[in-house]
Amino acid sequence: MSGVQKILFLTLRTFSVTGGIEKMCRSMAKALYDLEVDGKIRMRMYSAYDRSSQLDLRYLPPSHFTAFAGRRGLFAWRSFLAGLDSDMIILSHIHLLPVIRLVHIFSSQKRVAVFAHGTEVWRAGKAWEKAMLRSRRLKIWSVSHFTAQEVRARQQADERDIFVLNNCLDPFFVPPDDFKKPPALLRKYGLTPGQPVLMTLARLVSPDEQKGYDQVLECLPSLKAKFPGICYLLAGQTAGSERLRLETLINNRGLAGDVRFTGFIPDNLLPDIYQLADIFVMPSRREGFGIVFIEAAACGACIIGGNQDGSADALLNGKLGKMVDPDDIGGMTTAIETMLMSPDPALRRQVQSLCLQSFGFEGYRKQVQLLLGV
Repeated sequence: MSGVQKILFLTLRTFSVTGGIEKMCRSMAKALYDLEVDGKIRMRMYSAYDRSSQLDLRYLPPSHFTAFAGRRGLFAWRSFLAGLDSDMIILSHIHLLPVIRLVHIFSSQKRVAVFAHGTEVWRAGKAWEKAMLRSRRLKIWSVSHFTAQEVRARQQADERDIFVLNNCLDPFFVPPDDFKKPPALLRKYGLTPGQPVLMTLARLVSPDEQKGYDQVLECLPSLKAKFPGICYLLAGQTAGSERLRLETLINNRGLAGDVRFTGFIPDNLLPDIYQLADIFVMPSRREGFGIVFIEAAACGACIIGGNQDGSADALLNGKLGKMVDPDDIGGMTTAIETMLMSPDPALRRQVQSLCLQSFGFEGYRKQVQLLLGV
């Protein structure tokens, strides 16, 4: 394989946590490994906090993956050495830039790409981070046009160095063939087949994340008057303090019987939980992209998202769902009412088809290949 580019992919966590960034890392790992199998590149992946036992062999083999289990000094040193020996380094997160500061001392022209997801890049405040983002020595792979715009505006990065690479569906995500509500989940959450169900899937850790579930809760009293029995599922892992805050808010609004917390949802159950919802609603304000939107769309869900952040890319600017102002409670309530009153099975199939066409893994792999120039 003489002459084939050597690519080093550095990550914080990939297999030990389930979140949007980690899902991106898995898809990127799979894309890079597939390109090696095709003879296009040689790749190696390092993870700062994963353990070797957490590797999912569907994405790449152990021979291409090194886990450092939180040994940050060793991770930094090995990444530096491997980086010097690589033609290109891809960083999954801006927090990995210190490795590149060291690499550039010895190899100033080393090709580097860093992923820009959302607030972690918009808010990067250290002088040296800002200098690196403006230096033209990095390529910035932004997950959405909104994030790209924020990086240009807040960090004064040169637009010639910013490339949009939307996230994709996980290569092993299996879309459903039909859109029936799973009986087992109906029983689990005490629901009936005809009961209207709204759902948000997110890590419920802080209101500062601005996922929009507070606004959905504000819509519920009006919705209850028109749709008796309506239920709102708050799906995803919940931090203790946030759970307490939400339960207090729910009780104060008289919604104790109308909201269910599901807790963490493993990847293999995601299609089922999306099918359970009549509407997937997440009117976020600061979402870098929102993989949950494309997962919901791949399951044929009716979707309502915000119109102020990277959700626009995930919703194809409204082709996969309704985009609303997160601050307009009346408008959001009306959008939910309209969807509940006018279900359209044919539209759900169209949404699923367009999502798979636009955000499938094969298309993502081809975009990665183009960005690598191989």
